[in-house]
Amino acid sequence: MVIVDNDLKIRRFTASAQKLLKISPFDVGRSITNINPRFPVEDLEKMLTEVITRLMVVCEEVAGVDNRWYEMRVRPYLTSEKKIDGAVISFVDVTERRLLENERISHT
Repeated sequence: MVIVDNDLKIRRFTASAQKLLKISPFDVGRSITNINPRFPVEDLEKMLTEVITRLMVVCEEVAGVDNRWYEMRVRPYLTSEKKIDGAVISFVDVTERRLLENERISHT
């Protein structure tokens, strides 16, 4: 999970996000659009901006390294005062599910 502010600057992240996205503590304060993740996310800046301004949730599957697939969810970050203060980006490994789905499709 990665949390960015309204200017898309990285605020904090989990250890697993650090490994997945190849980010470091030195990236805190940098725009997430300036990092080079291990997999491409099309129009990340536009997606994040829409989530923050339109208060929407985006969910899409993205291809990672080593033939892994991830469900990427982007949702607004709400403060305890219910104020929008950026976005939360989370990743869930869905490789096994995709393999099972592909196997099922190939057998029909």
